[in-house]
Amino acid sequence: MSSVNEDGGLLYLKGGDFSDELKDARIVDYTLINIEDIAHSIESDKKVLWIPYSNISKFKSYKNEIEDMLQKRRKESKRKKQDQCE
Repeated sequence: MSSVNEDGGLLYLKGGDFSDELKDARIVDYTLINIEDIAHSIESDKKVLWIPYSNISKFKSYKNEIEDMLQKRRKESKRKKQDQCE
């Protein structure tokens, strides 16, 4: 199991697959730890995601670009839903 070091960063608990979210945010350096590996008596699909601070600071530099991309996706999805209703 990988360990989280003293570099600092973000710890996030989430279930399911979120590889697309990491890819969209251009986060390539991260550690995933299955909850089942930490607490052996718990059955869960949840994972602990650790993103080092260095990646968070990089993310801040292109945050606006990513927000614009996500906003365009939401608008496109909303438009598709409206087209389906018509």
